[in-house]
This record gives sequence, C-alpha cells and structure tokens, in this order.
Amino acid sequence: MEVDEEELREVYDRLPTSYDRVNAYLSFWNDVRWRLQLVKLVGDRLDRSDVVLDAGSGRGELSFLIARKLKATLVDLDYSVEMLRESLVEVERVVGSFEALPFRDRAFDAVVSSFALHAASNFEVAIEELSRVSKRSVGAVFMGKSRNFLFRFYVKAYMKLALPVVARVAGGKSEDYLYIYKMYVRNDTNDRYRSKLCQFFDVQVFKELALGTFVLFLGIPKKLE
Repeated sequence: MEVDEEELREVYDRLPTSYDRVNAYLSFWNDVRWRLQLVKLVGDRLDRSDVVLDAGSGRGELSFLIARKLKATLVDLDYSVEMLRESLVEVERVVGSFEALPFRDRAFDAVVSSFALHAASNFEVAIEELSRVSKRSVGAVFMGKSRNFLFRFYVKAYMKLALPVVARVAGGKSEDYLYIYKMYVRNDTNDRYRSKLCQFFDVQVFKELALGTFVLFLGIPKKLE
C-alpha cells in the first residue's frame, strides 16, 4: 500500500491540535512512559553540555522531556512547518526530512526520535542519516510490526476501524489518521527492522512494545567508511 509523501506532509500539517491525543490512543496510553524510557536510555550517555537532535520532532513532546530531565541543548527537525510552529519548547527548529538531514557528519552528541521514524519513505536511508550525524548514540521509539499473525490482525483492525473514530473524538479528521494504518501496512516486521539497524549500529536495546506495534531502540553508530 503506497503512502504519497507530499500528501503525507499535508496531512501532518493539519494534525497538530489533535496529534498528541491520538498518539496516546495509538500507544494504548503509553506514549509518555515510552518517551521517558527513551530519555533515560539516551541520558545515561549524555552530559549537560551536549547537543541533541530530535528528528521528526513534531510538536516537541520528546524535546520537552529532554529539556526538563537532561538540560541538553536541543535542535528540533520536522518536515511539517505547522508541527514546528506549534512547538512546546523554545529551541532551534529546522524543516527537513529523515532521508536528507541538513547537518554535517557527527554534528550531534546524540539523536533521538519518537513516533516518527515509521513515516520515513526509505527506512534504510533514514537510519543511515541518523547514524551519520550522531557522535555517540541514536535512540528511537517507532512503529513496527510483529511477526505474530494474530497480533498483526488485531492491530490492523484497531487502526483501520477504531483509530479513525478515536481521532474524531480527539478533534481530528478520521481520513487523516487512515495514513497511520497505511504506514503500518507498509512497515517491515520487527526482525527485518532489527537486521537493517544492525547495518549501521551496534544495537544496545531493541525492545518490542504493545504486541510488537512499537519498538524501543538504542544504538551506537558504527564508524562506517
């Protein structure tokens, strides 16, 4: 199932006011807890003077937690101008995509991403870019897909039938959130994601969450020539 990238950008530009609530519903009310786990994983390797990129930052929910917990310098990157305008934190904001990060090699001490990496049009190019711009670590929570058929069947039904209804309750347009279902269908299974990540990272953490619907990841970039 194809996901048109330009149309997807327009969808995300329409989402800021309801996006946080639907992320909560999509993660079964675990989104904040998982972000805090990610902050803890990355924070164990950071100093207060370090610079962190939040890639696919959206409204900066993850950056907000990092700013409170770690006091690191932050840069938010997202390809939705409206998401960046609605940011919860006062940090440098850059419009850009996962596949072509507008930064020099090893520009950041760490790179993080939450509930965004699954929107990349090319996962391998995206993670190679994340590896390229990070000196020490890359951490992410992203949508995956279990190898278990029953888990996949349940999650697909929830996303296709229930999530659009939930989106309307949250104040969004149900047709916009069908893109989340399309992205889920497009996704690789988690074992394939792990294999791809191992090309560019020494994987420290790869934990499946919520019936394998999400993955918590931490990796150390390999020094590729």
